Amino acid sequence: MTLTEALSGRADTPGLAPLTADLMREWSLICGRFLEWERRHIILADPSPKERAEHKEALTWMLRLTKLYHYAASDPQFPEPAMEPEMRGRLIQLEHSWAALCDSSMTDAEADKLLATVFPDEPGTRSPA
Repeated sequence: MTLTEALSGRADTPGLAPLTADLMREWSLICGRFLEWERRHIILADPSPKERAEHKEALTWMLRLTKLYHYAASDPQFPEPAMEPEMRGRLIQLEHSWAALCDSSMTDAEADKLLATVFPDEPGTRSPA
């Protein structure tokens, strides 16, 4: 059994780098689902303090893990260069969420402006002042 087979549980995996790229693609889908959940349950709803705290904790971990994936994809030897902009894009989206929803130094007007920029056609988001 090769190392890649042992790590992936599959005999047909050609190497560790493609396995990592597969994990990144799956992570990108998870990020997309998280952002959609955030839009419905945090941005467009009236979340409770508990829901806000849970969201903040989840977003913290989403940011941490996305930074790790982006770092790996940024390595010049990473065999799938398309993963770097994918992970960079997800990181930017999550950082915008943090700035708009969790950064207490941001004013409500700044948060509204950022939300309108990130979700320009979304009903329920307020347009910038």
